[in-house]
Amino acid sequence: MPSNPPSHSLERRGRLLVGLYVWSTLAMVRPKCRLMFGSPFRLVAPVLAVLVGLVAGCSADQGQALDVAVAATVEALQAEVPTAIPPTASPAEPTVIPATTVPPPPTATAAPSATATPEPIIFPPCTYLGPDDFGNMQVDLVFTNEFATPTGITVTVSIGDQVARITIDTALPGEMMHIDADTLEDEPASWRSYDDITCEILEIAESSPGTAPDLPDPDNNSCNFAEVDAFGDIQVELDIQNPFAETEENVDLLIEYAIYADSVRFGDSRQGVEFYGAEERRWLQDDSLTSLPSWAATGAAITCQILSMERS
Repeated sequence: MPSNPPSHSLERRGRLLVGLYVWSTLAMVRPKCRLMFGSPFRLVAPVLAVLVGLVAGCSADQGQALDVAVAATVEALQAEVPTAIPPTASPAEPTVIPATTVPPPPTATAAPSATATPEPIIFPPCTYLGPDDFGNMQVDLVFTNEFATPTGITVTVSIGDQVARITIDTALPGEMMHIDADTLEDEPASWRSYDDITCEILEIAESSPGTAPDLPDPDNNSCNFAEVDAFGDIQVELDIQNPFAETEENVDLLIEYAIYADSVRFGDSRQGVEFYGAEERRWLQDDSLTSLPSWAATGAAITCQILSMERS
């Protein structure tokens, strides 16, 4: 068998060297390629570079082919290795510090004035006031009506060595009274001064037991404080309906009402009213001829109440 020419042997040996180089290169770079490239498809560029080296080996001598293959492989690998770009630090977001609400300084308040509550004035049950312009003895009485129903009462008092009786036509249950009353008794001529005259309530009794008066219907009748006139007398407003159903031409009624200062009764008065028909309503203003007592507090609430309505 004829032997191969020397040129053919050299060419064959060069191809074998190139193939051995390619095989060894792929064996070394395969694990690294998986780490760097992650996918086997990225080996396309190195393989193409090797093929370029083989083609160059076919057209040049063995040494040049080997150099070309090595250079192409290195270049391809360098082109495929991603350049590590250091991460760019994003600008730090500004830290938002929540606003702190500072409470306003406490407002200095004036300490409440230590005003002492005035002690209630205690009035004696009976005080002698002296005679009026007609010489009759006058007394100041303070008491509470203890009877359970509206009734007339008689208050018996001793004034010095005298005894007198004061009649109140209508007193309401539990009504507090502080009234100036006329005894209709003359003061003894022997009394030169009444400063040392004693007064005492001896008895409070019903003047007409068992005959309680009928109070007017408060839904249809009312009494209200109006004003104090220029003479110091209290004016009241009366709103009244005729309680009688008879169709007489006229009905004359006597209206009795009481006046109070802070719920304490200090006076009463009467007013005649003429009606011209059944259930007729009348409105009028009346002069009570009663002034505000000296013991009443400044700004006391003045009220009034109708006590009775009788034919006159």
